[in-house]
Amino acid sequence: NKHPSEYPPDTTIPYGSLSSQIRQYTKLPSMSPTRSRVNNVHMSVVVDNTPLPVNKHPLTQSEFVVTPFNVKSTRMVEEHESNRYGESFKQSWPRTPFKLRMVNNNNFDVACTAYVDGKKAIMRVAKALDSTDLEGYVADPERNSGDIRAFEFTLPRMLFQEEKDNFFKNVTLEEREAVGTIRVKLRRATFARTDDYAVSRSDRKVDAVNKEVAKQKKVSAAAKAGNVVQHANNTKADFYNYHEHLGTLEVRYATKEELKQRGFASKSIRCLNDAALRDDDEVVVCRPPKKPRTIVNIE
Repeated sequence: NKHPSEYPPDTTIPYGSLSSQIRQYTKLPSMSPTRSRVNNVHMSVVVDNTPLPVNKHPLTQSEFVVTPFNVKSTRMVEEHESNRYGESFKQSWPRTPFKLRMVNNNNFDVACTAYVDGKKAIMRVAKALDSTDLEGYVADPERNSGDIRAFEFTLPRMLFQEEKDNFFKNVTLEEREAVGTIRVKLRRATFARTDDYAVSRSDRKVDAVNKEVAKQKKVSAAAKAGNVVQHANNTKADFYNYHEHLGTLEVRYATKEELKQRGFASKSIRCLNDAALRDDDEVVVCRPPKKPRTIVNIE
């Protein structure tokens, strides 16, 4: 079975003088526009089975969701941390699991490959006129096989010992540029066959970015892998052929305070625990997707 070739890079949409306006207004790095809907495919970031409201920047139209750390599914995890001087202490970190819900309104299947903070996470096929959930990081993202660990929102972590002299030691250049983003690349897919498949038994650990990386990239939240939400126990898999690239969905995540720094008016920022949505909000309603079978990458 061949691995799918890399997707062609997306074209960045230039917006001229807006970049300088954003930089002057927010004192943060300028950003290109993002979108959570393209070619009749819509992406929602789902927490506690509820889509997070999308906040559009008034100038760039970039889309942001607010990371919720005070909801029903949030848990506090106590970890041993050490600072750059070697001092150790305990610290509690909030973790909130989330999913990416893909709604496909096309009359053909669409392969959805998720990248969180630039890290390839998982691929699922959204059937025609149906939906599917991307639940987390699969153990072997190249074969799209193995146990799946939940996506979790958290806060930037303390430095590991080996990062003391190089903050970016565990972050590639591509990941560095994608900190704070969720991207899903789309390709048209056609079902080939169901066949036997050897499941990967490896495990995968995905840590949040450290505080120094977050500080340099001006982000306030992070994502990491949580508990296993699906064990790899399939002996059969669905094989698909992949065709043209349909586009890339993207949304950024941040705390409410970060959005204020980026130029959002405080009263305009919408969070998961808002009492009510405005009349002009667009809400995508679909039945929860069925538990997916293993999907195999073939050309």
